[in-house]
Amino acid sequence: MRKQRRYHLMAVMAVCLLLLTGCAARQTPSAALVPGESYVTEKGLYIGPRAAFWIPKDDNGVRYITETDAFVWLPREGTAEDARRIENVYWCWQEFPYTDESWNALFEQEPKEDMLYDDTPVKSLCSQYDTVRYQPLAEHCFLLEVDGVLWVVSLLPVGSEEAPWRVHSTYTLVPEQSSAAAGG
Repeated sequence: MRKQRRYHLMAVMAVCLLLLTGCAARQTPSAALVPGESYVTEKGLYIGPRAAFWIPKDDNGVRYITETDAFVWLPREGTAEDARRIENVYWCWQEFPYTDESWNALFEQEPKEDMLYDDTPVKSLCSQYDTVRYQPLAEHCFLLEVDGVLWVVSLLPVGSEEAPWRVHSTYTLVPEQSSAAAGG
């Protein structure tokens, strides 16, 4: 019985080690998220047509906080009661789950000049960039690491069966400390 427990424990440890090393191998150090670190938007890359009139194009005024197993939005001028939390986040970069075609279909229409705030291409990511990694947070939100730059992507439900979600906004994120050091 004792021998069985030892083998079982060794098997469990081996599986955990494989999961951890697989996750570590997929992480990119330049965009590694640090639990407890707060991030702020550096610049807006895309704002969907339903939000282009009310979402700011650079700093959206939100502090994004990574916790051990959660992702928190907190208005920088708000209080803890204003925070929105996504619980049970498993921090592990994954391969980008979209093809260029399926990613481009998430845009409500071809981005127009008033929706793009930067010359950074937001469509056809797989063909535009060398490295695109994906960190799921919730059905409506995820992070991307795009050639070493951290992006936060928010989706908006539109109720269509063929395309139930559309890209609502895309911002680059930087650690809040580096933003403050740069005068942001």
